[in-house]
Amino acid sequence: MEQLMTWRLKVKHTTSFQYESEVSASFNEARMTPMNSSNQLLLQSNFSVSPLASVFEYQDYFGTQVKSFDVQAPHLGLTIESESTVDVDQFPETTLRCTWDELEEDGFRDRFDEYLTMTPLVNSFENDLKLRNLSNPYEAVLFLNERISERISYSPGATNVYTPASEAWAKGAGVCQDFTHASISILRTLGIPARYVSGYLYTGSGQIGET
Repeated sequence: MEQLMTWRLKVKHTTSFQYESEVSASFNEARMTPMNSSNQLLLQSNFSVSPLASVFEYQDYFGTQVKSFDVQAPHLGLTIESESTVDVDQFPETTLRCTWDELEEDGFRDRFDEYLTMTPLVNSFENDLKLRNLSNPYEAVLFLNERISERISYSPGATNVYTPASEAWAKGAGVCQDFTHASISILRTLGIPARYVSGYLYTGSGQIGET
């Protein structure tokens, strides 16, 4: 039996805002606490805000820990810091497989409807990847993951937060969110459930990248 690698990672994230003029109040939500899962254990987590504010915690629909807070005193800037320590197991190679026909079953589509629905940012567009010609949906996902960066080049400023997947695909340029939106659009068009996930990726290089 193959032994999987485990990493203990410490993640420190700082986000700062500087306003053009003094603001009287700000209302915020932060999703910066790592989740506990089958391959990840949260050991420690600290969260702070400057200027000081009372923080209310709750779990959202997807089980993500949310820090909600508002600053009611006049301020020129806002700094949010989150520091966490986690033990992460390397993902084993999945053995889950399904067929193209299984994607068409009513029960399957009903179960994953919210991961198959198009949105203003994840909208439909034509592509020439011919993923349906591959043997199964799993192979299609792997193929798309390899090809998406060949179609869209990383180009900061080419798009903005309101750019739909179709526009980024047509331009052939964008940033992380555009790679993701285009991938989700293609997969959902094929009937493969997909959703946006934001977090950190550790490759073993000693550095953690935000993704």
